[in-house]
Amino acid sequence: MERLLREAAQGTAPSGAGTGVTLEALRRRVCRAVGVRPEALAGGGRQAAFAEARAGIAYLWVDWLGRSGRALAPTLGIRPEGVYKALARGRQEPARWRRLLAEQSKAT
Repeated sequence: MERLLREAAQGTAPSGAGTGVTLEALRRRVCRAVGVRPEALAGGGRQAAFAEARAGIAYLWVDWLGRSGRALAPTLGIRPEGVYKALARGRQEPARWRRLLAEQSKAT
């Protein structure tokens, strides 16, 4: 929260902040792109496709939209530490994940 307040004061808030994207919509979009069922994420599976979907969701939710990683953990079926590991993986392909979010915004 402090980071967001600091960024807002400096005028550097994440570009996606304030887009009104829901976690459920984001989860559906990323899972569709990766080829997994959104409901399957909560099971905590370790398959590569699940890890890829979690990476995209974590990156968009935490870095791009400025939301809480800790609050995201139950939705992804992992512990909070796992969210930040997924976030690090998601940061390796930022353009890919932002493009998905942009496509979602155009669709709504």
